[in-house]
Amino acid sequence: MIFCPDCRSENEHNAPFCLSCGYRFNGEGRKKREGDTLPEGQRNIKRRESQKADLARTQKQNAIQIGKKQRDKETLEEKSPLIEVDESEDGKTFPFIFVVLSLIALVTGLFVFGAFDDEKVELNESKNEVIQIPTGKLLTGLSGEARALFIHACERTKKEGESCEEEVFLAGEIEESERIVEAFRIDKYEVSNLEYQRCVDAGRCGVFEQCQIFTHEGKQFGNHPPKILLNPQHPAVCISQKEASKYCNYKGGQLPSKNEFLRAGREKDRRVFPWGNHWDPTLSNWGERDMIGTPVLGKIDGFGFTSPQGSFPEGCSTFSVCDLSGNLSEWGRKEDGSSVYFSGSWVDSPFDQRLTKERMASKGRTDVGFRCIYH
Repeated sequence: MIFCPDCRSENEHNAPFCLSCGYRFNGEGRKKREGDTLPEGQRNIKRRESQKADLARTQKQNAIQIGKKQRDKETLEEKSPLIEVDESEDGKTFPFIFVVLSLIALVTGLFVFGAFDDEKVELNESKNEVIQIPTGKLLTGLSGEARALFIHACERTKKEGESCEEEVFLAGEIEESERIVEAFRIDKYEVSNLEYQRCVDAGRCGVFEQCQIFTHEGKQFGNHPPKILLNPQHPAVCISQKEASKYCNYKGGQLPSKNEFLRAGREKDRRVFPWGNHWDPTLSNWGERDMIGTPVLGKIDGFGFTSPQGSFPEGCSTFSVCDLSGNLSEWGRKEDGSSVYFSGSWVDSPFDQRLTKERMASKGRTDVGFRCIYH
C-alpha cells in the first residue's frame, strides 16, 4: 500500500493515481512515464515514512495540548488567592489553595433537577424581576374581527380532518367585555429551573414523579424530558399546577387569574398577541412548521426546544412582561379550582399563541410552565 502525499489516503501499491484526490504517483518499481507529475521538489513517500510522519504529527499535537493545560493550570493558580491560617504550634504557616475549596463547593452545589440525579448542569443566576401593573381597564375575550381572521386563516391552512367551525376551533373563547383589574405585580419571565430548584432545596416545593412529554409531534412515550429542558436559565417544566401554586406561595404570591394574565399582556386594548394583532414568527418561541405541516425545529425562531429567559425582548408586552405567548404555556388559577393553563408554547401553532387561549390539564408537562403575581 502507498499513502498519497497530498490527502494522506491509502492506495494500492501500484496505483497510477490517488483514488481520493487524483494525485499522480511515480509508481515505485515502474519506469517514470511522460506526463507523470509530483509537486516540485517532492519525492514518493513510502508507507514506513508516512507512518513515521503521522506518529510525529500526533506526538506534536499531544505536546501542544499538554503545554496548554499546564499554562492554564499556572494561570489559574496565579489568579487564585491563597488562604493563610494562623501559625501552628511549631511556628509554621500552612497555605491552602483557594481554588481547591472553590472546586469542592462547586461540585457539591451543582444544580440537580428533582429526580434527575444524573442531570448536572451549570449554576447561573436568574434574570427574573418583578413588573408593576397598575389598576386599569381590560378588554377580555376575543373580538368579532379577530374571530373572523382566525377562522379565515384556519380555512386556508387546515389539514384533512381538521375543523374550522368556531365552536370547535375557538372553543372556550368568550365574547369581548370590559373589566377593571386591580393593581398587582408579576414576574417579568416564566419561573426558571434554577428558581424552582431553590424552592425544592428549601423544602417548600416537590419534585415531579411523572411528566407528560409533549413535542412538536404531540404527546410522546416516557417520563423523562430532554436534557436541554433542564437548563437552569430555561423555564421550569414538568411542574403541576399544584406545585406551581406552592412555589408562588413560597415567594409570597399566587398564580395569575385569566384577567390578570390578559392585563399583563394586553394593557387596555384588544390585541391578540403581546406585541400586537398580527402574527410575527420571529417574536416568540413557537412550534414552527413548513407549508405542508412538517415540524421544522428552530428554523425560524432559533430554538428547537424551550429558550432562556429574555430571548425575545421584542415580543414582550407594553408592560415589558415577556414570553406571555410562546416558550411555555402558563398555569393559572380559577375560582372553581380547576387546573387551567393559558396561551401557547414552543410546540404550538400561531393559532394557539393568542393570549385568550385557555386549556385544561392535570399533570406537569414539557410545554407548560408558570409565573407568579403579587398583591
